[in-house]
Amino acid sequence: MKIKTKHFFILVIPVLWLLYFTLNEIQSRIQLIQKINSGQKLSSLSIKLSQGIHELQKERGMSSGFIGSNGSKFSEEIKAQTIITDKKIEALVFVLRDFEIDNDENNFKNLINESKTQLEQINNKRVLINQLKLSLEDELSYYTNIISNFLVIITNLSKNTSDMKLSNKITSYVNLLQLKEKTGLERALLSNVFAKGHFDDQSSKSFIRLKAEQEIYEKSFILSANEQQKQFFKTQMQMPVINELEKIEKMASDSLNGSKMNIDPSYWFKIMTTKINILKDIEEQLSNDFEINSIKLQDKFKNDILFSVILFILSIFSSIATFYIITSSITRPLKTAVNIAKELSEGNLELNIDKMSQDETGELLLAMKNMVSYILNIAHLAEKIAVGEINVTVKPKSEKDLLNKSLAKTIEYIKEIAHITEKIANKDLQVK
Repeated sequence: MKIKTKHFFILVIPVLWLLYFTLNEIQSRIQLIQKINSGQKLSSLSIKLSQGIHELQKERGMSSGFIGSNGSKFSEEIKAQTIITDKKIEALVFVLRDFEIDNDENNFKNLINESKTQLEQINNKRVLINQLKLSLEDELSYYTNIISNFLVIITNLSKNTSDMKLSNKITSYVNLLQLKEKTGLERALLSNVFAKGHFDDQSSKSFIRLKAEQEIYEKSFILSANEQQKQFFKTQMQMPVINELEKIEKMASDSLNGSKMNIDPSYWFKIMTTKINILKDIEEQLSNDFEINSIKLQDKFKNDILFSVILFILSIFSSIATFYIITSSITRPLKTAVNIAKELSEGNLELNIDKMSQDETGELLLAMKNMVSYILNIAHLAEKIAVGEINVTVKPKSEKDLLNKSLAKTIEYIKEIAHITEKIANKDLQVK
């Protein structure tokens, strides 16, 4: 196996790990984007639900006043309101008809189907209300059950995101919706009470409970809202109509013992609706914040995916470049060394060897250069000896330099032979 192949296998293992972690990160971000998309789909549904809740709350309040006045109040208002409510319900049912949940962990489908079934009964309930054949308790229960289901669906939005900031915004939104619902129930209850002119035991308890629940949800909203939302809420709650409402509520609180009250239920309904519309404006502001943050979060995750892909590509290219540079820095000197060895095996000593680097391969080439110089030096000595020049000096490089030592002995032997030959030529036969 070639060195380049070995280096490739060394490189491919960390690259595969990098690919695994990159794909895992991308998959995680895609799942988060899908969850946000699901949240945005539910957010769009929540807007439709909120619009339906708002109109159902008004119809509930008018119907309560109608029942409390035995049909003498809110008759014309209900006729106009039912047209508005029907339009919102029609738009909502259209959305619910094609609405699909990929992951129904929060039981949305059952809540949606239950709400559809309840909405199908609304015309029958209206007929019973118009004929004064539906009690206040049953009227409130019917509308409140539909609204409660809608609120549960919206509440579960906060469970559909893993982002803490986004979840807090949804929590603030839900707390405000609950505050608005309890305010709407108070409107309906007091419309009925003012139409009758007095509290009974059940309505007085319901009024106390609703005021306590409103206080709880208002505090919960303040705790979960950010500074901008808190400031907007406080500003809206300082409008003059709020002071007027508090005066009427104080009069109602002073009459909980059942004493007669002379408060126009239509006027009460009108100014309480103004407060609820203020809460509706705050709700829409929060809904817009939620939508904007969902889009920002989605863009962030998309950018994270793009960054991961770019980082992976850059890592691959840098790894390939590093692989090429390092491998080349090793294989090129080695190829040169192989070629030198081949030339030497063929007896070629006329070689030009340059040190190509400062690493071990450079040292290898330097050693080969010294070896060629060593062999070339011996070859030159042998060449001189071959032409009879035996007065040469051979110095072994070290104690282990067998070749130079042998060459030195050979020269000494040749010198001795030459000396004997010279004596014989001079007829000196006393040779030893």
